[in-house]
Amino acid sequence: MTKAQETFRTLLAKVESLRELIDAEVERLDATLSFYATDIVPRLGKHTALQKEFVRALAPYVNKSFFPAQPERTEFRELIRELLDEIANTEKGLTDVDLREIYNVVHGVGYAKDEQKIMVTALKPISLNSSVRPPKPTSWRKPKNFWHACAS
Repeated sequence: MTKAQETFRTLLAKVESLRELIDAEVERLDATLSFYATDIVPRLGKHTALQKEFVRALAPYVNKSFFPAQPERTEFRELIRELLDEIANTEKGLTDVDLREIYNVVHGVGYAKDEQKIMVTALKPISLNSSVRPPKPTSWRKPKNFWHACAS
């Protein structure tokens, strides 16, 4: 066998071993994804459902008639705010009407208005520093002796 053939054979063996490693990694990642889909996602759903129930249970205690002292009401408001923020992050927004009403009471602003403010600030164009300017387009100019340079 020639040296080139031996080199080819060793490189082919390396490629085959790398393919086997890739196949093993794909199997491992598929198992991890399957575990996430079957075990983690349902638990996250249950966790969010329990958070919603907890917020609904705490909401009546935020008014002045139940807690006349401000510190207790403030603690309950903060707890509910944190829970509502977690729910909104998990579900990509508050979809339940009653939770939106609780949000309005606890935050003192409408959920839709608050969500709109967040979107406006996120989509606000970034102003560039006036000293930074985009490069000017340059046109290609052929040299005076272009045809002579090509001929030689």
